[in-house]
Amino acid sequence: MSSQPSIHTFLAWLKTPAQYAKGVGPKLSALLVKLSIHSFEDLLSHLPHRYLDRRELVDLAKVEPGKNRNILGKVYAAGEVRLGRSGRKAFEVVLSDGRAFVVAKWFRYHKNFWKQRFQKDKSFLLSGEVTLYRGELQMLHPEVYQLEDILDEEKILEEKLGWLPVYPSTEGIRQSTWRKVMKELLQSLAQELVETLPLKLSEVLKLPSLQESLLTLHQPQASLSNEFLLSESNPFRQRLAMEEAFYLQLGLQLKKQGRRQEDFAEALSIKTNLREKLLATLPFELTADQEKASLAINQKLGQNQAMNLLLQGDVGSGKTLVALLAALQALENQKQVALMAPTEILAEQHYQNFKKLLKPLSLSPEILTSSTPTKKRQEILAKLQEGKSLLLVGTHALTQEDVFFKNLSLVIVDEQHRFGVRQRLSLKQKGLSPHVLVMTATPIPRTLSLSLYGDLDFLTLRHLPKGRQPIQTRRMWERDRPKMLSFVKSKLEQGERAYFVFPLVEESEKLDLKAATQAFEELSKTFQGFGVGLLHGRMKSEEKESVMADFQSGKIQVLVSTTVIEVGIDVPEATVMVLEHAERFGLSQIHQLRGRVGRGHQKSYCILAAGEAKTETARERLKIMENCQDGFKIAEEDLKLRGPGDFLGTRQSGFPDFRFLNLLYHGEVLSQAREWVLKLLQEDPNLKQPGHQMLKELLRHRWQGKLALAEVG
Repeated sequence: MSSQPSIHTFLAWLKTPAQYAKGVGPKLSALLVKLSIHSFEDLLSHLPHRYLDRRELVDLAKVEPGKNRNILGKVYAAGEVRLGRSGRKAFEVVLSDGRAFVVAKWFRYHKNFWKQRFQKDKSFLLSGEVTLYRGELQMLHPEVYQLEDILDEEKILEEKLGWLPVYPSTEGIRQSTWRKVMKELLQSLAQELVETLPLKLSEVLKLPSLQESLLTLHQPQASLSNEFLLSESNPFRQRLAMEEAFYLQLGLQLKKQGRRQEDFAEALSIKTNLREKLLATLPFELTADQEKASLAINQKLGQNQAMNLLLQGDVGSGKTLVALLAALQALENQKQVALMAPTEILAEQHYQNFKKLLKPLSLSPEILTSSTPTKKRQEILAKLQEGKSLLLVGTHALTQEDVFFKNLSLVIVDEQHRFGVRQRLSLKQKGLSPHVLVMTATPIPRTLSLSLYGDLDFLTLRHLPKGRQPIQTRRMWERDRPKMLSFVKSKLEQGERAYFVFPLVEESEKLDLKAATQAFEELSKTFQGFGVGLLHGRMKSEEKESVMADFQSGKIQVLVSTTVIEVGIDVPEATVMVLEHAERFGLSQIHQLRGRVGRGHQKSYCILAAGEAKTETARERLKIMENCQDGFKIAEEDLKLRGPGDFLGTRQSGFPDFRFLNLLYHGEVLSQAREWVLKLLQEDPNLKQPGHQMLKELLRHRWQGKLALAEVG
């Protein structure tokens, strides 16, 4: 009797290079690399993206046009044809099942290869929509499967039952190869497999086993429907998603737990003298959310365990003031505080705001960026090294090696997902376990907050301060442009200011710059008599600051810009935001940009100027922006439309990749995983109980050394 495979044996099997799978070898392995398949585990995780129903092979004589069908037949004729007077060419295959004919056409093809492929009397299965054209049955660009690529003819006609899995592939790998390789691998898996989720979790949630899940998705039974197999909510996909969610949450919670045990920070005693003085100078009261968040932060700073907190809030919800109140607690304890902003413009704005707010308290912040003059830089570095109490605002320049904080107790990071994970880690390591407060004005959907920031404590500001008016948002097509320009001009004549913002052209900063530069020249003519300025990412810092200063002072009334103005810029007199080619922006990005207006008491407007792309999706996205002002709802919609990677703007290098966990559909799975992990760690914090050692091994395998970089602070 063979012994039960161990977790070590199973993990070693999963890591085996793909070339050693039966039917692969070095040549095929080189092609698999194009699909990021390197190991047995990668192969098993490569699920079919659709299934052909062998039960739906239909007689051509009985086909109803307008429906997707699978048609089996022999080539009657094939070759290149010229269509009508246009001279356009297509490759045409006439297929017969012995009863009737169907004409398949392709407009993109390799002539010689296709001629050789579609030889007379060869059998093929075509899959796609059948239409009626000039009295003939026709299929445009159907999927094609050569019969030997599926099954021999007798067998397929005998077994008109069951599903044929179709895998995402690359040139050189036939579908029959995928199915043979997967069949062999699944048989091998049965001898090596160890169940990877806690038994109790699987029983309570009624989850199928790992083996059953993989078998069902790679070799489904005929009784299952296509919709069921492809649904993210089917129990087999949910089982695979739960595994990723469980080990993600286990990693994040152990990270959080480890920090609590190791990250001793100096407790900052709760002193309220500076806080009360600052609040007394403000012409408004804190919102209930601000008050609640500020007091919660005070309590956390008062503990000798390092705070690691994410403060998220909608545009204009007052996060910066909450951060400043936290900084005052550190300053009152004679400590150093660092605030890191993603751009020099935003760092300068924070600095000017803090300077104004702290003046009545006889406190002066400092700013350190790549533009800081050498002499001033040396003065600041000396203060830091001496341990003088100081609030220092800066950019990534704060992470440079010669910037040494002797007395750093609080790090504030603004717009955190704009920084690389390593930059955040580098700044945190400047102090001996300082407290960390991360702010973001991009509301983070719950699924992302659980997955990407699950090791953080959260505080949320949902309500805007009194007096902030909703911003009127309208779509505008090209035909309405003269009317829009006339409207903007009327606002300028009333002493108000306007932004014209251009999207980033992917992979081409030059095109991006060209669009903004051309618009600057055109708008300078349109708005003659008004100051028109240009701002873009390739300008030197001093030039950017000069343009922004002119816009803030009113010397410039119209600012033509690329998306460098997205974050945090505050000009109360700016009341009109025109987003050019609005369909190219993400919803959350539009919401951020829209937040640059409406910061004063006048009525404000956001005009979504759509370009040529007028697809239904583009219209739908812009309609959402017209009707919704809630950043949290917009973030959820944006995540659905663009997916997590695009939503965040850059790939998060500190987290494992998800093969099965879909953050758009598996919110419930993530929540359940978190609950089970918290329960597990409450009972066995160090995973020392029998059976839990295996979880540690699987965790290491899943995260592959990335735990240290997952931490936000």
